[in-house]
Amino acid sequence: MNKKIVLAIISVLVMMLSYNAFADSNENDSGYLTKGQILLNDEFDMSLKIIEIGNDKTGNYADIEIFYSDRDTYDAPVTGGNNGYVPNPSNYPGIYGKDLLNYATTLYRTHYNCDGTLKKEVWREGRAIVNLSEGYKNYVCRSRQQEQCYIDGSFDSYYDERCDFGTVRFYENESKSTTDFEVRTGIIQDDKVEVSINPIEQTNANKPTHLPPSANNKEDNQRKLSDEDYNRLMEAIKIIKEIYAKLMLG
Repeated sequence: MNKKIVLAIISVLVMMLSYNAFADSNENDSGYLTKGQILLNDEFDMSLKIIEIGNDKTGNYADIEIFYSDRDTYDAPVTGGNNGYVPNPSNYPGIYGKDLLNYATTLYRTHYNCDGTLKKEVWREGRAIVNLSEGYKNYVCRSRQQEQCYIDGSFDSYYDERCDFGTVRFYENESKSTTDFEVRTGIIQDDKVEVSINPIEQTNANKPTHLPPSANNKEDNQRKLSDEDYNRLMEAIKIIKEIYAKLMLG
């Protein structure tokens, strides 16, 4: 086969696979997931996984695991215990009504200087994991820059926080929220669940004025793919690109 034709076919395949990998991306997308399927939300670095779908005396339900998307790559020491501190509710209006925070099981905390640079001299390169089962309460599962740099007037350093929430049961048309986002279900059928992650409107006093470098330029989208399908697509794209490069060199 003519080399130019082969290269053209490979180029089309790469574009098609790349499109399919992210075809479901859409801001505040609400879609149906089946058991085992994962929804990734880049805006909040959070993922949902459908663990079980069923029915009880209350109605149709879905058990949904809610977790920090990068937890498997977050290399940091684990701490615990209760130091007696809690977030100041005046800095986070309505925080004690944010029911999803009560489910938090693990806190992933990154320490930044208020200029946005990583505070590497603390913990492990500025990162720590807190086991919340031991009673620790001083967390909000979001950036605390506004509170710890501006409201307190110190402009020294702040925590950027993400959380695992474990497996949470949702019924149809139910939502549970943090101070940043809500997880909302719609229709729950025998084999699929309508679910989305949506932002919570922030007041000016609570809205972060700066994001750490790692969070800059992220699109607000969600991708509906199983782990297996996503990895398969990425591997296929990688192989095709390698073939393409060899043909170009040859």
